[in-house]
Amino acid sequence: MRVSTKHDTSLALPAELSRASAEVYERHLKDVLDDHPAGISLDCSRASLIASGHIQLLWIAKERCEDAGASLILRTPSAGLLRILALLDLSDQFVTEGNPTSFADPYLLSHATKVDARYEDHFQATLDAVTAATHRFKDFLATLPIDELIQFEMMTIFYEVANNTREHGAIPERSPIHFDSQIASGRSVMRFSDSGKPYNPCTADAVREENRMVARRSRGYGLPLIRRMVSGMTYVRTPEGENVLTLDKRWEGRR
Repeated sequence: MRVSTKHDTSLALPAELSRASAEVYERHLKDVLDDHPAGISLDCSRASLIASGHIQLLWIAKERCEDAGASLILRTPSAGLLRILALLDLSDQFVTEGNPTSFADPYLLSHATKVDARYEDHFQATLDAVTAATHRFKDFLATLPIDELIQFEMMTIFYEVANNTREHGAIPERSPIHFDSQIASGRSVMRFSDSGKPYNPCTADAVREENRMVARRSRGYGLPLIRRMVSGMTYVRTPEGENVLTLDKRWEGRR
């Protein structure tokens, strides 16, 4: 078998997550490895909105490269991607190059600026609508005097919850996902509501399932990622048949 001494640089992490983009990525990964390169240099620069599904795709590449005896390098990962890898205790599992400057840690800084803001939105449970809503929330956060890391984590929480609801919530057609957030005094309370099937992510069984999935390192990163970015999470199924998920994120005074 001929093994190349070069790293293939043609593979890129998808900018947006969908079943179609994941399938294209996995087919391209297989085609690249069929040429027996010494390694793959995976371009991560296109992924501006990061979700747990991106981490799953990175892990797929890692496992298949190891099986093929090829190395894997994450090329030009964003500060956000590096932050998520750190939150999931996966930083030591990947080699990176072209690293950007990391976020300053706001939990080690003083916060003299006070914020009092409210945000509301509703959107359909489609990929395009979720992506557009995430960008709207991102633009809103950029107007507030909040550290970049906190803005990124709040945006990522939004994107992760909205995507999970879109993919797994069985939302009725034309039934929107509602979102509101109150931000004040180093705290953000974010609330999502929808009329999809009931699922309580706060139960002990759900937590055990998350831990089991993450231990396998193949999937199931979403809820553990959210838990590591929030201070608390509650779920209610209302008598009217709505799911209401409330996430409490705090940063004032943390060390």
